[in-house]
Amino acid sequence: MAYQHILTETRSRVGIIRFNRPEKLNAMNDQLREETLTQIGIWNEDDSIGAIVVTGEGRAFCSGADLDDFAVREERNRDATAASFRTGPQPMRWTAGGARGITPFLMTSKPTIAAVNGYSVGIGLTFILPFDIRIASTDALFSIRFIRVGLMPELGSTRLLAQLVGLGNAADMCLTGRMVTADEALRMGLVIKVTEPENLLEAAVEKATEIANNPPQAVMFVKELLRQNPLDPDIDRVGEREGIRDQIARRHPTTPKRWRHSWRSAHRSSGGADLRADPVVIQGLHLLRHRFVCLYGDAGHGRRRGVAELLGHADTLRRLGIDRLQVEPPRRVAHPHRHPGLLAVVVRIGMP
Repeated sequence: MAYQHILTETRSRVGIIRFNRPEKLNAMNDQLREETLTQIGIWNEDDSIGAIVVTGEGRAFCSGADLDDFAVREERNRDATAASFRTGPQPMRWTAGGARGITPFLMTSKPTIAAVNGYSVGIGLTFILPFDIRIASTDALFSIRFIRVGLMPELGSTRLLAQLVGLGNAADMCLTGRMVTADEALRMGLVIKVTEPENLLEAAVEKATEIANNPPQAVMFVKELLRQNPLDPDIDRVGEREGIRDQIARRHPTTPKRWRHSWRSAHRSSGGADLRADPVVIQGLHLLRHRFVCLYGDAGHGRRRGVAELLGHADTLRRLGIDRLQVEPPRRVAHPHRHPGLLAVVVRIGMP
């Protein structure tokens, strides 16, 4: 796919994205954001890619929001706010492209590594807080600069930054808007390694390759557990989530394609009271992998029963780490194996 603002390449099982607006210090505009998320989405569906590295061309990683687009975005935000007062709150839509969806999209993506080669300011920093790993060159400078222009931090950064560097360091960065050097970012825990500029990309690719060569399903399970368990005070639920995923990982250790249909194969092949044979658990695991599940019903009764059964097992879903579900209105859909008048309800997973 041809892009205007990013460059892409692959090295073995690692995908590499380079922000390519060096004349603008890789300032983030809508197109750069959309192209980046689109390519990550493509690689998320590509079994030959196991991890993704993002870096910048020139002397900046990303210098913040593109001010040329800022006025347009502010006008759009004002229109959306006015509409919400007229019509009431609208359902939340977690989409890869919308600004509200960037953080959950990245948190549930294949492993991502930011190779920070220079300025990482504003959205240039908040964009990479959901990444799994950040590596910096000695030239890198970090700042969550919103306070300097009277704006609020975005993309869940007030939680994510505090988780990474501690509440005190996060408060210092957010309330002052000051620049943080690579060495200080390493001491804080914001990055895991600092390299010379000429070694940065190789260090990031090396780390990505190390991750990508592990069993893909186990990698995604670990990502999910690290996202959910640190915030859960119930150690029993933490252990239970680990146990459930361990059972599934042992059953299908290295076959990511089978995971997409694991709820069907487990339902057909299981013959006992194994937790993996529980239809609600299987549908819950399908939700965790795809973020939605589609329940079909020819005349409505089966469809209603399926939704009620799924929603009626809230305790089981919570054990899997699913606390919120959004049920969309039923609609008629075409199905390759059933008649064209089929009714379907899509149940989507919500993010905390």
